[in-house]
Amino acid sequence: TFKATEANFFAEDVIVKVSKNGTAAYDVTPVWTDVDADTHIGRYTISGDGHYIVSIEYTDRSGNEMVSYTSDMITIDTVKPQIDVAYQNTTPIDTLQDSNGNTRKYFDSTQTAVVTITEHNFDSDEVNFDIVGKDVAGNERNINNLISVSSWSTNGDVHKITITYSGDANYTFDVAY
Repeated sequence: TFKATEANFFAEDVIVKVSKNGTAAYDVTPVWTDVDADTHIGRYTISGDGHYIVSIEYTDRSGNEMVSYTSDMITIDTVKPQIDVAYQNTTPIDTLQDSNGNTRKYFDSTQTAVVTITEHNFDSDEVNFDIVGKDVAGNERNINNLISVSSWSTNGDVHKITITYSGDANYTFDVAY
């Protein structure tokens, strides 16, 4: 939405351009409505996922030029991130119930989880891990002594992190983004 305050307003003199994903800007034509003799509202709808920059220039018929405007980046992102967790050790040595009655798979060596998030507008600070380790009696252990977490690696829109479970515990793991 654009607001022009101009007594002698001519919509055709307003130059509005949009750039998508860093490409050359193209002209767009807002739909203008006169609120009163001096106030004019223009509307243009941007649609489709992408990163947009909007710029506006206007010179009235008396040669008075406005200070040009360039927006900050406007991001439209309608695609939900895809999260995948793949465990490296897939062969349990036993399956038993824990103290809460949950069926648990028991492994005789370190378990590793590779978390892959596919998202164009990824921000690792927005990823939430909830990892809990409990002993056989159901007492929570200090998770920092039980696991190690790698740094994020990125290849385009694919982001990976590895979690290594090296301490003895019954683990629960949740990830949200």
